[in-house]
Amino acid sequence: MRTSHKALSLSIASLMSLALACSSLLPQAAPPAAAPTQVAPSEPPPAAQATDTPAPPSATDTPVPTQVPSSTSTPEATATPAKPFVSPLGAEDIACRYGPDDDYSVDGGLKVGERVPVTGRDSLTGWLQIENPRRVGKFCWVSVSQVQVEGDPSLASVLPAPASIVAVVSVSLKPANIEAPGCTFPVTFDVSFSISTTGPAKVTFFREKSNGSKAAKETVEFKSSGTKSFSDSYEVGSADDYWFSVNVTAPNAITGRGEGVVECP
Repeated sequence: MRTSHKALSLSIASLMSLALACSSLLPQAAPPAAAPTQVAPSEPPPAAQATDTPAPPSATDTPVPTQVPSSTSTPEATATPAKPFVSPLGAEDIACRYGPDDDYSVDGGLKVGERVPVTGRDSLTGWLQIENPRRVGKFCWVSVSQVQVEGDPSLASVLPAPASIVAVVSVSLKPANIEAPGCTFPVTFDVSFSISTTGPAKVTFFREKSNGSKAAKETVEFKSSGTKSFSDSYEVGSADDYWFSVNVTAPNAITGRGEGVVECP
């Protein structure tokens, strides 16, 4: 009996050893997986407010205006009147004067074959102002009775007659050279002078000498254009150079001067 108990104990021990050995060979169960960490979702940024973009206007057909016939006809454009021109009437050249009358001095001329525009007219005499063919940029006057007019002269502007002026003052001392024998003095120059105007005028002037003396102012009237002559003298007391002048102050300022020399031989 004791032997059978011992044998039974060995058998049980062998079985337990075999069971342990088998359990070590079986695959080990994997440890349970960790639960995933829950991440709270971040709050999305506020969405931009969309701007309402106005929808483009729908294309509509633009109505074509109806052509309404005019009840009145369009007047024709009026032609601009042509500027009048003049040329000599006859076969001879004509004078062109400073003003609109024969009382004015000749200031140029219009030759046969020349044709110039009319730039003005005088309402009283009927004379016409033209561009002066002999003096570029200047004007002069012709009598309507001496020219052939192309166009209507009444289209030209009415102009006042120009104020007459003193055009020339001429002075001379005679003799221009005096020899004083033995240096005997005084000796005298004969003085002559003239004043010319372009038309009717009242002229004011004074005489002056190189020794410093001045005469009182004088006035002379011209009824028409022309020249008036005068005389004077100039007595001197030594050998020297001398002059005598005529100074016009009205209607315009102009001066003429003559010169002379006195020598001792």
